[in-house]
Amino acid sequence: HFVIGHHWRTHFGKKAAETGTIISVGELRKLIDQPRAMGLSKEVQNLVILVFAEQTNRTFLRHNVAVEGSLTSLPDDLVLQEQRLPPQSDWEAAGARAGHIFGENTSPLLKASTVAALSNAVKRKATESRVASAALCERLKDRMAKLGIDFAAADRMKTASATQALVDRVHAADVADVVAILAKA
Repeated sequence: HFVIGHHWRTHFGKKAAETGTIISVGELRKLIDQPRAMGLSKEVQNLVILVFAEQTNRTFLRHNVAVEGSLTSLPDDLVLQEQRLPPQSDWEAAGARAGHIFGENTSPLLKASTVAALSNAVKRKATESRVASAALCERLKDRMAKLGIDFAAADRMKTASATQALVDRVHAADVADVVAILAKA
C-alpha cells in the first residue's frame, strides 16, 4: 500500500534547491531512479510527481502557461514551479468575485492547483468579454446622452465602467496576479 511520506519531497527538494525552484518532469523521472532504479511504471511515476507537486504547492507549466497533469498524462517537458499562495482572506474574496462576476466557481481549498486553475479560467473569461464590455459602456453612454441623463453620475454606468476596468486589468495582468486583482476589486 502507498503511504504519504516525505521521502520524495526531500529527495526532489534537494535537486530543486540545486537548480533553483523550477525543475522539469523529465528531471524528476530521472531522480526517481537515483540512487538505484525503482522499476516504477509511468503511471506510478506520475503519481509520485503529482503528490510532490501538491505537497510543495507547485504548478505544472509549459511555456509559462499552467497545465493540468494527470496520472495518464504528464509530459516530460512540463516544469514545476513553486506557487506563491495568496492570504486566505484574498482567496475567499477572489473566489466569491470570480463566481459572481465571471461565473467561475472554485474550491475553497487554498492550494497551488486551485489558484492556477481559477486564475487561468478568469483570465480566459476576461479576454473573451473585453469587446462586449467596452461595447456595453459605449451603448450606455450613447443612450443616456440621448435621454439627457448625466451618465457620469448614473449607477448603471458606474457599474459598467467598473466592470470594464476590472476586465481590462485581469486581461493585461500576469496569471500570478489575477487572484490579488480580484480580491481588491
